[in-house]
Amino acid sequence: MNTLRTILASLLVAPGFPVLAEPVDTAPVVVTASRLAETQDETLASVSVITREEIERIQPHSVVELLRLQAGVDVARNGGLGGNTSVFLRGANSDHTLVLIDGVRVSSATTGTFAWQHLDPAQIERIEIVRGPRASLYGSDALGGVIQIFTRRPAGATGRVGLGTHGTVRADAGFGGGRPAGLRYSGQASLIDSSGFDATQPGTFGHDPDDDGYRDESLNARIEAPLGETASLAVQGWHSNGLVEFDQGTQDTENEQAQLTLEQAPTAFWSQRLSAGYAGDIVITDSPFPSDIRTRRRSAEWQHDLSFGAGQILTLGVDYHEDEGRNVDLATGTRVFDRSIESSGAFAGYRAGFGRYDVQLAAREDDHSEFGGARTGSLALGVEAGALRLVASHGTAFKAPTLNQLFHPGFGGF
Repeated sequence: MNTLRTILASLLVAPGFPVLAEPVDTAPVVVTASRLAETQDETLASVSVITREEIERIQPHSVVELLRLQAGVDVARNGGLGGNTSVFLRGANSDHTLVLIDGVRVSSATTGTFAWQHLDPAQIERIEIVRGPRASLYGSDALGGVIQIFTRRPAGATGRVGLGTHGTVRADAGFGGGRPAGLRYSGQASLIDSSGFDATQPGTFGHDPDDDGYRDESLNARIEAPLGETASLAVQGWHSNGLVEFDQGTQDTENEQAQLTLEQAPTAFWSQRLSAGYAGDIVITDSPFPSDIRTRRRSAEWQHDLSFGAGQILTLGVDYHEDEGRNVDLATGTRVFDRSIESSGAFAGYRAGFGRYDVQLAAREDDHSEFGGARTGSLALGVEAGALRLVASHGTAFKAPTLNQLFHPGFGGF
């Protein structure tokens, strides 16, 4: 791993609009565990939160260094910067973890895994890690748990440049602001560029005596505007383009994600959220076995939250996903496959507190165009015992097949 020493001071410009003081000594608010906003000590799930303050303190070279510090998380990386990276929650397979960026699924529709190696820490505002099955709320993939990344939202203007060994350059710049009418906006751009080093020893099979470099360019932006007194509309997007060199070839990877969200709270006890999302990836490998693999996912979600007395909340929702994938063998020009699949689901969740006792329930039914149907559920009970809190939970989950598993000849597909 390259050692980076920042030699140019960071530039931080204070925002030009008033910011309300945040309360201190409060537990972080999480939304991934139950699809509802709750403090970390309220949820009955096993949750870890990585804040922007921690990222600034750790100064990680990659997201790998952040995840390795978390309980129940194992990380494996093949090589240095840009090397293929796998994340495992509670010992589950790497494709048994659901990965979200700002609420949108971003794992590849072909491999079922996310390209962690191209996620620049400069793009991250917060990470929520939920350990344990969550298929009863999210559907397929959430066996080991859910990891949700929230992209950076600077409060003002920021900038940083750093230089390091092996010709490494890191730079990022961001901005954020608002208007009295309630309009809020932010953006963040970042760059990692390294000449790298010769990753293999002379005499090894396939050795190429050159430096294996890496370059990643990332960008995210968000705009949110109020619609009257009870609603807001937000549009958000993230894009990453990473090029990694290895002996005998290169791999150029593009990942992107976007979402349009309408939130409304018509009454004090009812709120709803309607969103349309998109995620895509392009992986072009230039090697003795060249390939061009492209996938895209369109999604829609509609969630309602109903509040009752005594802290009771009922969540009802539906979602839909369409995955498309194409795999082309560039050596022969052969199209390995060009297929699509669809899935939809309906879910319900219930959360309540009764004195020292808390309960969370969830149930979901999914329908997959190739896999068929699946029903999942979860139950969690918590009780305060003095200074301790005892929690017991049970949940079921499933993994629907990927496009590779369904249609790639190498996986037995047709």
